[in-house]
Amino acid sequence: MITARNIKTPYCVTITNGDTSVYSDVAKERGGEAQAFRPHEFLCAAYASCFHITLCKLLDKENLTYKEVIVNVDLDRSVEGQTKFLYQCDIIGDIDYTIKEELIKKASHCPIGLTLEQTILFEPLH
Repeated sequence: MITARNIKTPYCVTITNGDTSVYSDVAKERGGEAQAFRPHEFLCAAYASCFHITLCKLLDKENLTYKEVIVNVDLDRSVEGQTKFLYQCDIIGDIDYTIKEELIKKASHCPIGLTLEQTILFEPLH
């Protein structure tokens, strides 16, 4: 479970899972100090990290050697009622382009990606 609590800085919160803590803040134009991840950036971070982990596992499963994997994720909310996760992925290593593209496509459907594609409901925890 994740818990968010306020700190002294307006609109900045500490977020913990009980073992690790991070901060979240809002942009200065929204009253915050812009000193930490904004809430929407955590959505991008969740997808980027899961995508990255999934891709590395796929590469390892195929016994493919790579130097680095870089995943960039941004959010496009410009169309009302639609949220689009935009991603860019690069595998640094001597791997055939077709294989890279195939693995990137598979990794884009990582567990977080699949979760975010579903109908999402919000209910109070009892």
